Amino acid sequence: MAAKETFVYCTDVYRNEPDINPEIIEYATLCTPHIAGHSIEAKYEAVFCISRFFHRMLGLPPPDDKMPFKKQAEFLPSESAWQDTILSIYNPLNETLELKKSSHLKETFLQLRKAHDFRHDFKVYAGQISDRKLQEIMGAV
Repeated sequence: MAAKETFVYCTDVYRNEPDINPEIIEYATLCTPHIAGHSIEAKYEAVFCISRFFHRMLGLPPPDDKMPFKKQAEFLPSESAWQDTILSIYNPLNETLELKKSSHLKETFLQLRKAHDFRHDFKVYAGQISDRKLQEIMGAV
């Protein structure tokens, strides 16, 4: 960390979190409060994975893996560059700036995690998009 190289460093997971080394935050181009897996679909899949385990352990038939709700995503801007489309779903710069300006990093990290918006996986939004390349970027193809 002492010699700052010229490259883009982005992080979402930290050693000893929530007691994060402030140098990591300072060094990072983008840093988010360990929000990987915070989408609606990821949370459902985590619960379903645990349910499958217990069903198997107890000798029960596997649970129904259908989501109990219909995936509906907000409408995306129709005439935007692909970057703007992605950033309209989630912009990591907002949380990055909050972490970088914080004088109480542990508290800010925990507050940002707790307040993180529920959102769908990117691929849920891809049905609204006709651009095949953007659908690929969003994981739908």
